[in-house]
Amino acid sequence: MDVQSISHWTWQWFNNRELPFFTRLLALASMAMLSFGCMPDIELKETSVKPADSGAAVTLTPAAVEDVAEALADTGQPFSFTLGDLPPFLFESSGPGELVSSGGCLLENDEVVAGDNAVFFSVDQPGSYDGCSIRVRSENGVMSEPLAVPPFVVVAPVYSNDTGVRYCGDYAYATRGSHDNDLDCLLAGATRDIDGVDGQGDVVAAGQDALFGRDADPALNDDADGYSGFSFTKLDGNGQPLAFQDRRWRTDGSEADGSQWQCVIDNVTGLVWEVKRRDGGLQDYQGSYSWFEPSASNGGYAGVAAAGSCDGLASCDTAAYVAAVNAAGLCGFDDWRLPDSEELLSIVNKQRVSPALDERFFPNTDAAYYWTNNSYSADVSRAWLVNFYLGYEYIMAKQTAARIRLVRASH
Repeated sequence: MDVQSISHWTWQWFNNRELPFFTRLLALASMAMLSFGCMPDIELKETSVKPADSGAAVTLTPAAVEDVAEALADTGQPFSFTLGDLPPFLFESSGPGELVSSGGCLLENDEVVAGDNAVFFSVDQPGSYDGCSIRVRSENGVMSEPLAVPPFVVVAPVYSNDTGVRYCGDYAYATRGSHDNDLDCLLAGATRDIDGVDGQGDVVAAGQDALFGRDADPALNDDADGYSGFSFTKLDGNGQPLAFQDRRWRTDGSEADGSQWQCVIDNVTGLVWEVKRRDGGLQDYQGSYSWFEPSASNGGYAGVAAAGSCDGLASCDTAAYVAAVNAAGLCGFDDWRLPDSEELLSIVNKQRVSPALDERFFPNTDAAYYWTNNSYSADVSRAWLVNFYLGYEYIMAKQTAARIRLVRASH
């Protein structure tokens, strides 16, 4: 019923002398409020706002939330979603209209119906979104009260490399007792679910590492840009891809002919890695450094300064090395840092040893221990390293002299 019709019937009620005067006066007042747009006709239910499929309701009334969301509310932690996987937020409206947002959240949809609705936010960058709200403009232009959207965080997706293992092993105890670890899984008949048998009659167990992940996918297994599903690109001193990517490193080579490069970008993880050199300078592969970090990110113990052995630095420790490489602007960047354990392990190829990575992209790699930025939580006088002889993690005292390979995030 439109406003004109309502006005007609309201006037009839007011002139009906059989109705009590107070009832007739109330009808007239209602008509006046409606005519001048003073009566909002849209309500948004605050207790129904939640991210869809979040596993827990997210509301503005803590007493109404389920256990998981209530725990989040108590800790003050916002909901977190991966970029590209932000779900719609659900709300309920008492009437149809147009959706309006504020607080920095852009909308992908604006049509609202009476009852249950979903709002899709357009988010193309990671970040925190803690001031968003929505309102509904009714069909006659009346705006609802704002409804706050629960704070949420959007994080960048994390991509990881596989292990590089492409061969299966057998189980020889029941036969000859001699194990083979270089078997073609498919030739042996082994799959993810079914055991196989090798040429010696030994069982080749189902579900081995070589049957899963990037290194098991022929479409991702072109060794030209990295063995076993790895994918790297060589970069010059300005951070640009070399024109020739298939050349081997030469000590007397050059970037122009593709036989030297400064950095490598991992096309799977997006991380950019330092390439070591054999020139007796700052980045020489034989330099060793003690773990030292004077900032608050040291886990509670800064470590030991200047306990390594290196060229090009007065203080052979991790902090001094990071500062020197950033000052030099390696590959045009000044945000180099020590990698964490997961980052450093991401370039380990467990199909290779001494060193346990692809030397075609990471030349001049000593098969030794390399520092990470992770202190050992049970004893902060020690920190984690990755051994590049076999590619495993280890813990050593921070005064130990070990190798470094720096990393930065790609833009």
